[in-house]
Amino acid sequence: MSRLTSITLILVLGACAPTLAITAQGILDKISDTLTGAADMTAVYKITVTDADGASQTSTIKIWTLGDEKRMIKYTSPSSVKGIGFLVLGEDEMYFYSPSRADVRRIAGHARNEGFHNTDFSYADLASYDYAADYTAELVETTDAQYKLKLVPKSGADTGYSSLYMWVNRDTWVFDRIDFYDSSGLAKRITTGSVSVRDGYMTLGALLMVNQGTGHKTQITISSVEYDTGLESSFFSQRELKK
Repeated sequence: MSRLTSITLILVLGACAPTLAITAQGILDKISDTLTGAADMTAVYKITVTDADGASQTSTIKIWTLGDEKRMIKYTSPSSVKGIGFLVLGEDEMYFYSPSRADVRRIAGHARNEGFHNTDFSYADLASYDYAADYTAELVETTDAQYKLKLVPKSGADTGYSSLYMWVNRDTWVFDRIDFYDSSGLAKRITTGSVSVRDGYMTLGALLMVNQGTGHKTQITISSVEYDTGLESSFFSQRELKK
Protein backbone atom coordinates (compact mmCIF):
# COMPACT_ATOMS: atom_id res chain seq x y z
CA MET A 1 0.00 0.00 0.00
CA SER A 2 1.46 3.37 -1.00
CA ARG A 3 2.15 6.30 1.31
CA LEU A 4 -0.57 8.24 -0.43
CA THR A 5 -3.25 5.71 0.47
CA SER A 6 -4.28 7.19 3.82
CA ILE A 7 -4.50 10.79 2.66
CA THR A 8 -6.19 9.74 -0.60
CA LEU A 9 -8.90 7.93 1.34
CA ILE A 10 -9.40 10.96 3.56
CA LEU A 11 -9.77 13.28 0.58
CA VAL A 12 -12.21 10.90 -1.09
CA LEU A 13 -14.27 10.75 2.08
CA GLY A 14 -14.16 14.53 2.26
CA ALA A 15 -15.48 14.81 -1.28
CA CYS A 16 -18.36 12.50 -0.38
CA ALA A 17 -19.15 14.24 2.92
CA PRO A 18 -22.09 16.34 1.65
CA THR A 19 -24.02 13.15 0.80
CA LEU A 20 -23.12 11.22 3.94
CA ALA A 21 -24.53 11.57 7.42
CA ILE A 22 -21.49 12.61 9.39
CA THR A 23 -21.29 12.68 13.16
CA ALA A 24 -19.18 14.75 15.52
CA GLN A 25 -17.40 11.57 16.60
CA GLY A 26 -16.68 10.74 12.97
CA ILE A 27 -15.12 14.17 12.46
CA LEU A 28 -12.84 13.75 15.48
CA ASP A 29 -11.79 10.33 14.21
CA LYS A 30 -10.92 11.78 10.80
CA ILE A 31 -8.82 14.52 12.39
CA SER A 32 -6.85 11.93 14.33
CA ASP A 33 -6.47 9.71 11.25
CA THR A 34 -5.30 12.65 9.14
CA LEU A 35 -2.66 13.92 11.57
CA THR A 36 -1.39 10.52 12.74
CA GLY A 37 -1.64 8.50 9.53
CA ALA A 38 2.11 7.90 9.31
CA ALA A 39 3.74 5.05 11.19
CA ASP A 40 6.21 7.56 12.60
CA MET A 41 7.38 11.14 12.15
CA THR A 42 10.55 13.11 12.86
CA ALA A 43 10.30 16.89 12.55
CA VAL A 44 12.18 20.07 13.44
CA TYR A 45 10.23 23.17 14.48
CA LYS A 46 11.05 26.76 15.29
CA ILE A 47 9.26 28.12 18.37
CA THR A 48 8.81 31.85 18.88
CA VAL A 49 7.36 32.97 22.21
CA THR A 50 6.16 36.58 22.36
CA ASP A 51 4.97 38.44 25.44
CA ALA A 52 2.28 41.13 25.57
CA ASP A 53 4.88 43.88 25.10
CA GLY A 54 6.15 42.34 21.86
CA ALA A 55 9.43 40.98 23.21
CA SER A 56 10.15 37.56 21.73
CA GLN A 57 12.48 34.61 22.12
CA THR A 58 13.12 31.93 19.53
CA SER A 59 14.24 28.36 20.01
CA THR A 60 14.31 25.08 18.08
CA ILE A 61 12.77 21.76 19.01
CA LYS A 62 12.81 18.29 17.50
CA ILE A 63 9.76 16.04 17.71
CA TRP A 64 9.56 12.29 17.22
CA THR A 65 6.19 10.51 17.11
CA LEU A 66 5.07 6.90 16.80
CA GLY A 67 1.42 6.83 15.75
CA ASP A 68 -0.54 8.86 18.27
CA GLU A 69 0.57 6.95 21.33
CA LYS A 70 4.21 7.90 21.77
CA ARG A 71 5.89 11.26 21.39
CA MET A 72 9.14 12.91 22.40
CA ILE A 73 9.99 16.62 22.20
CA LYS A 74 13.47 18.00 22.84
CA TYR A 75 14.94 21.49 22.63
CA THR A 76 18.00 21.59 20.39
CA SER A 77 18.85 25.32 20.60
CA PRO A 78 19.79 27.78 21.98
CA SER A 79 22.28 26.35 24.48
CA SER A 80 20.32 27.78 27.44
CA VAL A 81 17.45 25.34 26.80
CA LYS A 82 19.17 22.56 24.84
CA GLY A 83 18.28 19.13 26.18
CA ILE A 84 15.04 20.09 27.91
CA GLY A 85 12.51 17.47 26.89
CA PHE A 86 9.07 15.97 27.18
CA LEU A 87 8.17 12.29 26.72
CA VAL A 88 4.70 10.84 26.17
CA LEU A 89 4.24 7.08 26.55
CA GLY A 90 0.46 7.19 26.93
CA GLU A 91 -2.35 9.48 28.00
CA ASP A 92 -1.48 8.96 31.68
CA GLU A 93 2.28 8.53 31.38
CA MET A 94 4.28 11.67 30.62
CA TYR A 95 7.76 12.77 31.70
CA PHE A 96 9.74 16.02 31.79
CA TYR A 97 13.52 16.29 31.74
CA SER A 98 15.81 19.26 32.37
CA PRO A 99 19.61 18.89 32.20
CA SER A 100 19.96 21.38 35.06
CA ARG A 101 18.16 18.96 37.36
CA ALA A 102 19.65 15.84 35.79
CA ASP A 103 16.58 13.79 36.59
CA VAL A 104 13.39 12.73 34.83
CA ARG A 105 10.19 13.88 36.51
CA ARG A 106 6.88 12.16 35.92
CA ILE A 107 4.13 14.67 35.17
CA ALA A 108 1.23 14.18 37.57
CA GLY A 109 -2.32 14.25 36.22
CA HIS A 110 -3.13 17.81 37.31
CA ALA A 111 0.23 19.08 35.99
CA ARG A 112 -0.64 17.99 32.44
CA ASN A 113 -2.54 21.27 32.13
CA GLU A 114 0.48 23.43 32.99
CA GLY A 115 2.43 25.22 30.26
CA PHE A 116 5.33 23.40 28.65
CA HIS A 117 8.51 25.37 29.34
CA ASN A 118 7.19 28.94 29.14
CA THR A 119 5.06 28.28 26.06
CA ASP A 120 1.30 28.71 25.77
CA PHE A 121 0.89 24.99 25.02
CA SER A 122 0.14 22.73 27.96
CA TYR A 123 1.65 19.27 28.18
CA ALA A 124 -1.77 17.87 27.30
CA ASP A 125 -2.05 20.18 24.27
CA LEU A 126 1.20 18.75 22.88
CA ALA A 127 0.63 15.13 23.86
CA SER A 128 -1.98 13.98 21.35
CA TYR A 129 -4.51 14.81 18.64
CA ASP A 130 -6.95 12.23 20.02
CA TYR A 131 -9.58 14.62 21.34
CA ALA A 132 -12.14 11.82 21.42
CA ALA A 133 -10.30 10.23 24.36
CA ASP A 134 -11.17 13.10 26.73
CA TYR A 135 -14.10 14.90 25.12
CA THR A 136 -17.65 14.29 24.00
CA ALA A 137 -18.34 16.19 20.78
CA GLU A 138 -21.43 17.85 19.34
CA LEU A 139 -21.76 19.12 15.77
CA VAL A 140 -23.20 22.62 16.17
CA GLU A 141 -22.80 24.12 12.70
CA THR A 142 -21.98 23.06 9.16
CA THR A 143 -20.90 25.40 6.36
CA ASP A 144 -19.48 24.77 2.89
CA ALA A 145 -15.97 25.18 4.27
CA GLN A 146 -16.05 23.97 7.88
CA TYR A 147 -17.63 21.89 10.59
CA LYS A 148 -17.96 23.58 13.97
CA LEU A 149 -17.84 21.28 16.99
CA LYS A 150 -18.44 21.80 20.68
CA LEU A 151 -16.32 19.54 22.88
CA VAL A 152 -17.13 18.92 26.55
CA PRO A 153 -14.83 16.94 28.86
CA LYS A 154 -15.96 13.41 29.64
CA SER A 155 -16.74 12.52 33.23
CA GLY A 156 -13.47 12.13 35.14
CA ALA A 157 -11.30 13.67 32.40
CA ASP A 158 -8.91 16.29 33.82
CA THR A 159 -8.46 18.47 30.75
CA GLY A 160 -8.09 21.88 32.37
CA TYR A 161 -10.83 23.24 30.11
CA SER A 162 -14.59 23.49 30.59
CA SER A 163 -15.25 23.27 26.83
CA LEU A 164 -13.66 23.63 23.42
CA TYR A 165 -15.03 24.97 20.16
CA MET A 166 -13.32 23.55 17.09
CA TRP A 167 -13.57 24.64 13.45
CA VAL A 168 -12.59 21.77 11.14
CA ASN A 169 -11.63 22.33 7.51
CA ARG A 170 -13.75 20.10 5.25
CA ASP A 171 -11.05 19.91 2.57
CA THR A 172 -8.10 18.96 4.76
CA TRP A 173 -9.76 17.35 7.82
CA VAL A 174 -7.50 19.48 10.01
CA PHE A 175 -8.76 22.01 12.54
CA ASP A 176 -8.47 25.62 11.40
CA ARG A 177 -9.04 26.95 14.89
CA ILE A 178 -9.78 25.81 18.43
CA ASP A 179 -11.09 28.04 21.23
CA PHE A 180 -10.30 26.76 24.72
CA TYR A 181 -12.66 27.82 27.54
CA ASP A 182 -12.18 27.54 31.27
CA SER A 183 -14.33 28.70 34.19
CA SER A 184 -13.39 32.34 33.46
CA GLY A 185 -14.29 32.28 29.76
CA LEU A 186 -12.16 32.12 26.64
CA ALA A 187 -8.67 31.16 27.81
CA LYS A 188 -6.66 30.33 24.68
CA ARG A 189 -7.05 30.17 20.93
CA ILE A 190 -5.04 28.09 18.50
CA THR A 191 -5.02 28.64 14.74
CA THR A 192 -3.27 26.67 12.01
CA GLY A 193 -1.37 27.79 8.95
CA SER A 194 0.37 26.32 5.90
CA VAL A 195 -1.42 22.98 5.93
CA SER A 196 -0.06 20.88 3.05
CA VAL A 197 0.58 17.33 1.89
CA ARG A 198 4.19 16.23 2.43
CA ASP A 199 5.34 12.74 1.46
CA GLY A 200 1.71 11.73 1.19
CA TYR A 201 0.62 12.97 4.62
CA MET A 202 -1.28 16.08 5.64
CA THR A 203 1.17 18.25 7.57
CA LEU A 204 0.67 21.23 9.86
CA GLY A 205 3.16 23.86 8.76
CA ALA A 206 2.43 26.31 11.56
CA LEU A 207 0.46 26.67 14.78
CA LEU A 208 -0.22 29.82 16.76
CA MET A 209 -1.46 29.61 20.35
CA VAL A 210 -2.56 32.88 22.00
CA ASN A 211 -3.38 33.36 25.67
CA GLN A 212 -6.53 35.47 25.51
CA GLY A 213 -6.04 36.94 28.98
CA THR A 214 -2.43 38.06 28.75
CA GLY A 215 -1.78 38.38 25.03
CA HIS A 216 1.21 36.04 25.42
CA LYS A 217 1.57 33.86 22.31
CA THR A 218 3.56 30.94 20.95
CA GLN A 219 4.20 30.35 17.25
CA ILE A 220 5.40 26.93 16.07
CA THR A 221 6.68 26.71 12.48
CA ILE A 222 7.91 23.56 10.78
CA SER A 223 11.46 23.52 9.36
CA SER A 224 11.72 19.92 8.19
CA VAL A 225 9.81 16.66 8.46
CA GLU A 226 10.36 12.98 7.64
CA TYR A 227 7.78 10.24 7.75
CA ASP A 228 8.02 6.45 8.08
CA THR A 229 11.72 6.30 8.93
CA GLY A 230 11.38 3.13 11.00
CA LEU A 231 11.37 4.54 14.53
CA GLU A 232 10.95 1.75 17.05
CA SER A 233 8.95 1.77 20.26
CA SER A 234 12.12 1.29 22.30
CA PHE A 235 13.37 4.72 21.17
CA PHE A 236 10.71 6.40 23.31
CA SER A 237 12.36 5.93 26.67
CA GLN A 238 13.57 7.94 29.65
CA ARG A 239 17.11 6.99 28.70
CA GLU A 240 16.70 8.54 25.25
CA LEU A 241 15.02 11.60 26.77
CA LYS A 242 18.15 12.29 28.81
CA LYS A 243 20.60 12.04 25.88
